[in-house]
Amino acid sequence: MAIAVVEQLHGALIDAMQAQELDTRGRKERLHDTIAVSFDIPTIVRLSLGAAWRELDDDERERLERAQFELILTTYAARFADYEGETFETHGLGEAPRGQIMVRTEILPEGVRLEYLLREVDGEPRIFNVIADGYSELSMRRAEYTSLYARGGLAALLREIERLSRANLERGAD
Repeated sequence: MAIAVVEQLHGALIDAMQAQELDTRGRKERLHDTIAVSFDIPTIVRLSLGAAWRELDDDERERLERAQFELILTTYAARFADYEGETFETHGLGEAPRGQIMVRTEILPEGVRLEYLLREVDGEPRIFNVIADGYSELSMRRAEYTSLYARGGLAALLREIERLSRANLERGAD
């Protein structure tokens, strides 16, 4: 089941890249539903913010989750823009800590290793971390988010996430 989630994401990415008529906003729209069912945004935000998560009320958590979803969506729409024959190869399941599932994949021909960490949410596997060639998105995000939050609170963190989302749209503009 976890492999199916990752392969569905990969299929949507290839589809969006092959639709050369789409600009970044169009790819973002095309990827929206797949990203929404593939990723565990609440867990991503909670783990990214660490102990500061407990300081937030429900409205603040929801705002942060919406901003994080937008960032993930614009990141994929910008990064996977041009199709040049890439394929995703699934290598199977890997070792993961208890309660987690790892799906090992690779982007060919570049040879970029992607390891997806998933956990069960309401009986369905959802991605909460992507490790690209050994670099954990969650670890990098946690370092950045906790620092931003410590310096400027939620407002500063939200501003930076929104800035990054806008930059993704601009960077990937066709």
